[in-house]
Parts: sequence; C-alpha cells; structure tokens
Amino acid sequence: MSHCKSRSGSDLVGSTLLIPPQSADIANGKHHWIACLFTSVAYGKAVDPPEKVLANTEGAMSDLWKQVQALEKYAGEASPGEWHSAKINSVRFKVPWEETAAVIERVLEGSGKQVVVYEYDEAVAGVVAEAVEAGEEENASES
Repeated sequence: MSHCKSRSGSDLVGSTLLIPPQSADIANGKHHWIACLFTSVAYGKAVDPPEKVLANTEGAMSDLWKQVQALEKYAGEASPGEWHSAKINSVRFKVPWEETAAVIERVLEGSGKQVVVYEYDEAVAGVVAEAVEAGEEENASES
C-alpha cells in the first residue's frame, strides 16, 4: 500500500488507491477491483465540510478514471469492467447523495462508463452512523 504510505493525510485526499484482483480471488474466478477514494481527511465531527468533500471526490474520481484509462490501454481485458458503488459520502460525511452523484457524472461524462449504485438500508446506515459518533466521543473522552 505504498499509495497511502507515500502521502500525508492532506496529500492523500483527492486521490484513489486502485487495488487489483488478488491471486486467490482470480484462482476462484473472481476478478474484482477495489477503488478506495479518499474524500476527507477525517470523519465524524472532524469531517471536511461538504463542499471540500465534493471537491476531493472530483479529484479522486478523476484520479480513478485516469488509472482505469491507463489500464484499459495497456492491460485490456485485465482492466476493471463494470463499476459498482455504494452512495459514497452520504452517511459518514453527510453529503447529499445527489451532489456526489453529480460530481461522478461530470467526471465520467462522455466516457461510456456507468456506475451501478447500491442503496443503503436506512436503518442500518443510521445505526452505523450512531456507532461511529459514539466511538469518536468515547475516544475523545479517553484523550
């Protein structure tokens, strides 16, 4: 993971770590790529403001798209295919999904790429958000 080790928190934001399929997965017929988009320096109470998260999302999506284009040019079939995503930024970072979706659409406009987006189960998302906030409060009180 030299991508993360070679950057500080502020330099990491707006970038994407693209992880290729692992050997064991390929042996089992799975060829999933994982894209880690860095869109905020922190989360919870310390999350960047929505406008900064959106700007960072644009940078991270642009970085992802450049990496995928390079892979398609040189790796062909071995490059990422269909894109799938959760509604990034919308739970932990409290950015309205429609605003993030507009950024993604703008970056991918004219590319022919589409993203299959998965809905969050609102009840589960709420429990996760509460647990994250509770953990942050607990960590802050221990400091």
